[in-house]
Amino acid sequence: MLNGAGAVHVFLGTLIVMGMTLQPAHGAAFTATNEAELAQAILDANASPADDSIFLDTPDDVSTVITLTAPLPIISGNLVIAGKGEDVVRISCDGLFPLFYVRTGEITFRNLTIGDGVSIGSNGGNSSSGGGGGSPGIAGGLYVNAGRTFLERVTIDNCHALGGNGGTIDHSGNGGGGGAGFDEPGFPSTGNVGGDGGDTLIFNSTPGAGGPEADGMNNANGRAGRLGSGGGGGG
Repeated sequence: MLNGAGAVHVFLGTLIVMGMTLQPAHGAAFTATNEAELAQAILDANASPADDSIFLDTPDDVSTVITLTAPLPIISGNLVIAGKGEDVVRISCDGLFPLFYVRTGEITFRNLTIGDGVSIGSNGGNSSSGGGGGSPGIAGGLYVNAGRTFLERVTIDNCHALGGNGGTIDHSGNGGGGGAGFDEPGFPSTGNVGGDGGDTLIFNSTPGAGGPEADGMNNANGRAGRLGSGGGGGG
């Protein structure tokens, strides 16, 4: 929830969205133009005790997408990541995995778009005595574990969190509940979906409940489990 100081508390960290220009970090200044350089720059910044910065040096006034094919390193130190504008630089992974994970530190994202990240919770296990509950999907674009994260002229677009499906039973017991889908911190996501409840194959057992959706736009609860069905449905 946004408080009077303009901070959004996210899990164990704090996300602060401000319209003012933040002071630049005083440390090493790295430059990245592609996926490999960005990943290496994050590793180098993590190894540095100073307050570092990474500048995404893409062509001027040309919309550029830096497409990731593998998850970026976890960010674990004070760092500024800056592009040339929300409409100029987009970091995307085409829906393959979550994009940014901040373990700790004071982090600033500036002048860029974080797009198309997906976090998918694990499915619950199947069992003859009761299906396991699905785990939640949390923050497909930006997850803040601890510390403080600032966004300045940043768009988080088309990022999703999908809860895992509950496990199915094939004897006695109940189907597992679906995992929840949680928002991007401080930004309503455009498609959080709770996982489907686990199905049950016998009549006197209880199907699992669908996982809850998080607040936001176009989100949905997961489907409840079904009696006599062959398995958990897709998220």
